[in-house]
Amino acid sequence: MTIKEIAKEKGVSTQAVYQKIKAAGLKISDLRAENSVELTESGLKAVNQLFVKQSETTVNKNKLVDKIKELEKQVSMLESALQEARADRDRWAAQAEAAQQTAQQAQALNMATLKALPAQQPPAERRGLLARLFSRNKNADGQEAGKE
Repeated sequence: MTIKEIAKEKGVSTQAVYQKIKAAGLKISDLRAENSVELTESGLKAVNQLFVKQSETTVNKNKLVDKIKELEKQVSMLESALQEARADRDRWAAQAEAAQQTAQQAQALNMATLKALPAQQPPAERRGLLARLFSRNKNADGQEAGKE
């Protein structure tokens, strides 16, 4: 097989094949059979490997590009989720502040109400029924009998 046939098979120009061979550091004379334009089997394998490596590299690059796009999409989704979480946090903080103010107002109102109520006297000592009935020197009101 000649360089021209390989170029046609790979869909590239003969110049591209020669450039790949040169870039790989190979010599055309080492790839060809003596006094022939035909490539040896080892030369043919070497040239084919040059194109396999390129297509593998292209595939790897395409995979990397796809992976990068996928990761960028994930980053975008995570950024929007973070933005939503921050908005929720701010809303909850405002609600907590409003609840705290309401609690403080309720406490102040409760204190004002307690201050406005008349002071209550502690209840007078109350005696049980039997103590009142069988009391010798006190009347039903708890005062000593005979003193008024």
